[in-house]
Amino acid sequence: MKNGFDKNYKRATYQTSYPKEDGLLRLKNNKELEAAFNRDEQHLKLSAEEKLIIFEYTRKYVRNIVFEKCSFYHLEYTEGISRLTFEDCTFNFCFLGSVIFNHSRFKNCVFIRTDFENTIFNDCTFNNCNFTDCTATNAEFNNTEINPDALMGGITFPTYNSKGMTPIQKSNFQKEWLEIKLNLATELFRSNTATAHSYYSDRGLYYLKLSKLKYQYDSIDFRRAFHDALLFISCIGARINLLATKGGISLRRIVTTAIFIILVSNLFVKSFTAICYNGVPLYYDQSGSIITQFFESVPYLISLFLGFGFTNFQAPTYFDKCTLIFVATIGIFWYALLIPVLVRKVYR
Repeated sequence: MKNGFDKNYKRATYQTSYPKEDGLLRLKNNKELEAAFNRDEQHLKLSAEEKLIIFEYTRKYVRNIVFEKCSFYHLEYTEGISRLTFEDCTFNFCFLGSVIFNHSRFKNCVFIRTDFENTIFNDCTFNNCNFTDCTATNAEFNNTEINPDALMGGITFPTYNSKGMTPIQKSNFQKEWLEIKLNLATELFRSNTATAHSYYSDRGLYYLKLSKLKYQYDSIDFRRAFHDALLFISCIGARINLLATKGGISLRRIVTTAIFIILVSNLFVKSFTAICYNGVPLYYDQSGSIITQFFESVPYLISLFLGFGFTNFQAPTYFDKCTLIFVATIGIFWYALLIPVLVRKVYR
């Protein structure tokens, strides 16, 4: 049990005082819980402030409680906090680090400036929970269902802890933070995939690729010309993948990307080239309205983009030949982005 205050600047609870030992509560049932906590004026919620709490019971609901600067604790010979459901609870500046939660649920809970360092969640579920300015260094999620949007959006760089740092210290801290976020995204993807929650798994994959991109880009040192030039190119490819497919999860996004490329390519071909398809001109002429001609040539550009009938195109100039090759090449790269998305959709 700790005394004093949190001295770790990497945690959301930095400089928050730890609960004192005389605030220890060993709760054996909900009756003891209600007797130990205070009730607000409207009698809607119980509140606990600066308490060191040990839950010695299971298979119960813990409802409508505001935990303020509290610390959860479990004895070494126990398996942790097990089979409890926390519903409509608020956690403000709480110490939930190094706690093991087994088969527990969190429903409609709010976590504000709460730390989860080294916390382990085994077979847990988070339903409609919100996180604000929390930290979760080395947190572990095993077969736990949790919304990556909510957690990754609420695990933010603790700028409030870096005010007294030198620029070098802050820069090093930011580098560490990118690695922390990458590890957290890895845990969320792995855990949600294990639960077979397809949407959460997809979002976990998105944050994993986004965090990896940020981590790799930050590590680029252009003084190492060859090695980091390749890494920079890799980052560009990863960024394109995120934009075009949301990290390999969005079929709608990649189809929309294809439509956009085809329409832009069609406009370019009609405006700046003399390309024909089996003698049919694809450039603007005087035979009809501009809009009609534009949409009449769209099927030909679809064919070119998808790689069908390439030899049926005639390009009278070198520039026109380069244009055909460029559009067809973009189509090949589009296939490379599409195939992993389809495979994931089919086999997830």
